[in-house]
Amino acid sequence: MKAQGFFSIVVCFLFALCIVACGTFANPCRGLSKGQGGPLKKQYLPCASAMLDSLGKVDAGLVKLANGDKAGRGEAMDAMADFERDIDMVGGSAKLRQKWSDRDLNEINDHICNAYQVYKIETIGLAAEVFYRLDKSDVSLHNVGAARREADQARNAYRSAQ
Repeated sequence: MKAQGFFSIVVCFLFALCIVACGTFANPCRGLSKGQGGPLKKQYLPCASAMLDSLGKVDAGLVKLANGDKAGRGEAMDAMADFERDIDMVGGSAKLRQKWSDRDLNEINDHICNAYQVYKIETIGLAAEVFYRLDKSDVSLHNVGAARREADQARNAYRSAQ
């Protein structure tokens, strides 16, 4: 009986490890940090799409939290972690701020970075334990709106670049 329990734990652990590994290897941002002039448009657009999806989830989580839904905190934090994993795979926000050879990608990156900076300010507050004692209005809907506008401009530039 004990051998079956141990075997079940090992199988569950290996299954979880495979899920994490597959998610990392299948990431469209993986391996794009190489090159001086930035990646080619057809290589980069799937990564930009993934980052924009994550920023949309950060926004949705922050709005839920501001409206009193405590589940929004975890959703925003998880989405920010996904976004930061993607941006790190590309070389970080400093790499995105560099001028790449493709102007369309530069425009997308500028707006993504602008949105990221504002969303990051809001999510830093979420990470503090003291946040649980703060009023829901401490999530700045004004800041979230400013970040959303930048993300929307990045989405518009993305659509134009396709």
